[in-house]
Amino acid sequence: MTKRMDFRRGALMAGAFALVLVLSVPRAVAEETKAVTMTVTAVAKKEVAVPAVTKDDVQFYLNKERRQVADWRRGEKLFLAVLIDDSLDSSAAKALRIPLGGGGAFVSPYLALQDLLKRWPSSSDRRSILLISSGIDYFRGSFGPTSPDLDPTIERAQKQNTNIWSVYSPDAGHRSRGFFRTTRAQANLSQLSEETGAEAYYLGTSAPVTFKPYLDEIAAHLNNQYLLTFRANGGKKGRFERPRVLTELPNVEFMTPSAVFLPAVQ
Repeated sequence: MTKRMDFRRGALMAGAFALVLVLSVPRAVAEETKAVTMTVTAVAKKEVAVPAVTKDDVQFYLNKERRQVADWRRGEKLFLAVLIDDSLDSSAAKALRIPLGGGGAFVSPYLALQDLLKRWPSSSDRRSILLISSGIDYFRGSFGPTSPDLDPTIERAQKQNTNIWSVYSPDAGHRSRGFFRTTRAQANLSQLSEETGAEAYYLGTSAPVTFKPYLDEIAAHLNNQYLLTFRANGGKKGRFERPRVLTELPNVEFMTPSAVFLPAVQ
C-alpha cells in the first residue's frame, strides 16, 4: 500500500510539473518577440492602376527567411512634413517657402532631417518627409564621397519607419555649380530616399521647370501604401535586418526600406 501511494504521489507531482511547463510556454514566446511595423508602397510596373493588395497576396522575407505576416492593412493616416533647404535659389520653391530668411542656409540637410526626426512624436501610422534640397552638405561633407551624416540620418528614419522623398534643386551658392559635387549630392539624395523606402527626383543638374510631375507621382505613391506588421527578436541591443516583400499579383512590385530595425528584447 505504501509503495502504491508513493507511486501515485510521484505521478501527480510529475503531472503537475508538466502542466506548469505547458502553461509557461506561451508566456515565454510572447516575451521573446516584439511587433515591428514597416511601410510598404505598392507600385504598378506598367502604366496601369495599382490594384488593392490583401494579406494573402504578399510574402514577407527577413534576411532571405520567409516570415509570417502578423498584420497587413492599408495606410489610412499619414503624417507628412515638407522640408525646404534654405540654400536654394528663392525662385526654386517660393510657392512652398515660408519667408523666414536664410539664417540656416548652407549648413547640412541631413542634420536638419535628424533634428526633425528627433522632434517627431512616435506613432504607428505612416510618416513621410518631402525634402527639397541640393543635397550638398556644407557643414561636414566637403571632402568625402558621402556626407558623414547621411548614414545616421537613414538609420534614424528606418528606426522611425519614415519615408524620405527627395527632389533635387540647385542652390544659390557658387560651390554647387561643380559637376562632381552636384552628382555626388544627387547620389546622396538617391541613397537617402531608396534606403528609406521612397524615391528621389531630379532633372539632370538643372532646376526643374515645375515640381508638379514629381508631386503628382509622390501623391500617387502615398495613396498606395500599406503597413506590414511582423514579430521579431532584436536581441539585447536591437539590430537592423533586410526585409523583402513579394507578390504574385501581375505588374505589381513593392518599395520598402533597405533595412528594418528590430527593437531590443529583454
